[in-house]
Amino acid sequence: METPRHEDLKTLDRDSHFLTDTKELTLVQVGRTMNSMSRNGYEVFDELIDRLVVEHHDHAAQRLNTLLHEIAWTTGSELIGELGLEILAFEDSTPNVSPELQMLLSRCMRMVRRVWPDIDAGRRSPCDSGATV
Repeated sequence: METPRHEDLKTLDRDSHFLTDTKELTLVQVGRTMNSMSRNGYEVFDELIDRLVVEHHDHAAQRLNTLLHEIAWTTGSELIGELGLEILAFEDSTPNVSPELQMLLSRCMRMVRRVWPDIDAGRRSPCDSGATV
C-alpha cells in the first residue's frame, strides 16, 4: 500500500475515522504517515547505525541507537548534541573508515552543526555548557 504524500492529507473526518479529500485513508495509514513525518530528519542517524552494524562497529551502533531510540530527551537540540558528541568520539577512536561510513558520518555531522555549530570546540555535552538554542 502506497504511503500518502503530505499534500494528500487534508482533513480528518472524526466520525468515520477516515481522512477525506481525494483519497480515503484508514487511521492505521494515518498513524504510519504521522510517525514517518515525526521522524523526519533523524533517518540519517538510523542509516548510520545500520552502516556501523554492517561494518562491525557494534559498540558505537548500540550507543547511538540508545541515544536515538531509548532515551526521552527534553529537546531535539539536546538529542542532536549528544548524537554529535558520540559521533565525534567514534571518529576520534576510529580514524580509518570505509567511504560509505565516512559519507554517513559527514551527513550526520552536517545536521549536528546546524544546531551546534561549535560542537568541535569543547567536546563536553552541549547541555552542560549552558548554551541555549
